[in-house]
Amino acid sequence: MQALAKERRPIGGKRLRVEVALLERALRAANVRPTPSRRRLIDLPEPKKDLARLAELTSVHLGAQLFIVQKANPG
Repeated sequence: MQALAKERRPIGGKRLRVEVALLERALRAANVRPTPSRRRLIDLPEPKKDLARLAELTSVHLGAQLFIVQKANPG
């Protein structure tokens, strides 16, 4: 929990897009063709679009489930 409390960067933006691109590149390097999205990601706002793509890639190609953990904003 201490690491979570120290993390202040929001999820999204360039950092997330880079991670999605790196995963797609790694899959192609392993002769795996990343599947096209089954969902209409184009209609999703950022960062939901990138998060949905990352979740899809990890589920379909890596057999993993993506979990995002962050503190709730006090509001």
